[in-house]
Amino acid sequence: MNRRELLEYLAASVALNALSPVALGADAKRRPRLVLLNLRGGLDGLAVVAPYGDPDFNSFRGQLTVPPPGSENGLLKLDGLFGLHPRLQTLYDLYRRGEAVLFHAVATPYRSRSHFDAQKILENGTSDPGEVTGWLNRAAGVFPDLPVLSIGSNVPLIVRGQAPIQTWAPSALPQIDDDTLRRIRDLYSNDPFFAERLEVALDGPSSMSLRGRQRGRRGQLQAVLDPLIEFLTRADGPMVIALDWGGWDTHANQGGAQGPLANRLGQLDDALATISAGTGRVWDDTVMIVFTEFGRTVSINGTNGTDHGTGTLAFAVGGAVSGGRLIADWPGLSPNALLDGRDLKPTRDIRDVFAGALVDHLGFDQGLVENDVFPGAKLDPITFV
Repeated sequence: MNRRELLEYLAASVALNALSPVALGADAKRRPRLVLLNLRGGLDGLAVVAPYGDPDFNSFRGQLTVPPPGSENGLLKLDGLFGLHPRLQTLYDLYRRGEAVLFHAVATPYRSRSHFDAQKILENGTSDPGEVTGWLNRAAGVFPDLPVLSIGSNVPLIVRGQAPIQTWAPSALPQIDDDTLRRIRDLYSNDPFFAERLEVALDGPSSMSLRGRQRGRRGQLQAVLDPLIEFLTRADGPMVIALDWGGWDTHANQGGAQGPLANRLGQLDDALATISAGTGRVWDDTVMIVFTEFGRTVSINGTNGTDHGTGTLAFAVGGAVSGGRLIADWPGLSPNALLDGRDLKPTRDIRDVFAGALVDHLGFDQGLVENDVFPGAKLDPITFV
C-alpha cells in the first residue's frame, strides 16, 4: 500500500463514518424506532405462512408442500388453518410471546406481475408506477423532525424525494489485516489530524468489512446487521431505517421444508434473532416491518417453483408490537376464489400496515398520513402497536 492508496483509503473510511452511529450520540434513550425491510423479488407468502387447513392448498402445492404441524420438519402451528415455515423458529418464538403479528393476503394496488412496476408502487405508496417520490420521503417532509436513514449501496425509491435523508453503506474496500493496521497507526502516530480520523474510521461500522467481520457472515442482510443494531441503539440516531434484501424470486427449485427458499428463510430468522437480542432494551421501542412487492402463484410451475403472483404476506416484529396475532380476511384457495384463477386474492392494502405504524407507533396524525404520505389511498390503518 503506497501513500496515495493509503490516503484514498483513509478518505473513504472517514466519509463512510460521517454517518456512523458512533458519531450520533452516546447512550440510547426511550423513543420509537421503525425498521422497514423490503424483501425484493416476490416472497412466497403461502410458503412462509401456509394455510395447511385450507382443503385446496395441498392439491396446488404438490412437492413444495411442507408437512403439517406435528410431523417431522413440519409447520409450526399457529392455529387450525395456518402454520409457520419450520425454518422460522425465532419468528415463531416472537409470535408466541406477543412480539410478532402476521398480515396475510395483503398487496399493493398493483395487479400485474412486473417486478419493476410492483416495486415502484410499493415504494412510492400510490397506484401510479410513474410517481418518482417515495412514501417514506414524503413522511419525512410532512414531519421534518423524523430522522430517516437508508442503509445500502443503492438509494431505494421509498426514500427519494425533496426531504433530506441520511444514507449509509458498508465499505467495499478490501480486507486489511491487523499487522497492516498496526503499521498504519505507527505511520500516522505523530500526525494528530490523520491519527484521530483513522481511529474514528476503525471504530465505526465501515471498519467491519476491513477486518473481515462483515464478509464472514452469510448473505446480504447479515453484512449490515452490526451497523443496523448500532444505529438503532444510539440515543439521537435515526428513528426510521429502510433497507433491502434481494433474491426472493423463486421461479425454479423453490423447495419445501428444505431447499433454497428454506435456507433463505433460515437466514432471515437468524437476522431476527440477532436484532432482537442485540438491541437490548431498545427492542421494547422497536417495530420492524418485513414486506415484499407481491406473492407467488398458488400452483407450482414446470420447474418446481412458483411464478409471480399477487396476494402475499407481511409481518411486524418488535417489543412495541401487540402481537401473537395473525390478521387476515382469508379469501380461501378454491378455484373460484383465486384472483385470475391463479393467485391468492388480496383482501387488505399493505399501505394499511405502513399507515398503522406511522400513526400508532410514531404518533403521526392520521389525516396527514392519508392525505400527504399516501395521497389518493382509501386507508384503514391496522392497529398492531
